[in-house]
Amino acid sequence: MITLTRFDGVAVQIKATDIVRVRQTEADLGEKGNSRVDGLIIPFYNDIPSAVATAVHAEVASFISLAQPGGKPVWFNGAKASGPVPVAKVDQEPMPYGQIRSALMIGDKIQYVNNTPDEVYNVILAQGGHAEPPIKSAQHAIEVMATLSTLSLGNAGDVIWDAQLYITDAAADM
Repeated sequence: MITLTRFDGVAVQIKATDIVRVRQTEADLGEKGNSRVDGLIIPFYNDIPSAVATAVHAEVASFISLAQPGGKPVWFNGAKASGPVPVAKVDQEPMPYGQIRSALMIGDKIQYVNNTPDEVYNVILAQGGHAEPPIKSAQHAIEVMATLSTLSLGNAGDVIWDAQLYITDAAADM
């Protein structure tokens, strides 16, 4: 068990294995506290994200990090992650928030990262997660992306972590 301080100042005992993902909160999204800790009922905590990740890692050795598109770390259990997930070339263009180079599955949602597909593959493989070699052929990547785009994804926020940071309002309503 680890102890975290919720955004309202209440200390909470949490099983480290319940934590799915940790990142710094985003003031632009109206998030409270310093850390967003996913997998819990209340996701916002005053603890510094790296301190939360260190506490979780002490109990879950495969709790590691990659870089979000803007460069800040996002921590997750590599043993339960899958990837890399192909990212369309258009989504890899530099944006104001950073650059998406690859993605992975954390739980049932896609996490965009600034790391290369090879880096994502190697990190997940090293932690015992579901790693598949990145698609190297441009033609195969196009075919995979075409297949993925035909899937009914519903609301982007239901399938992409922090979709509001990466997707315009028009695309999110698809």
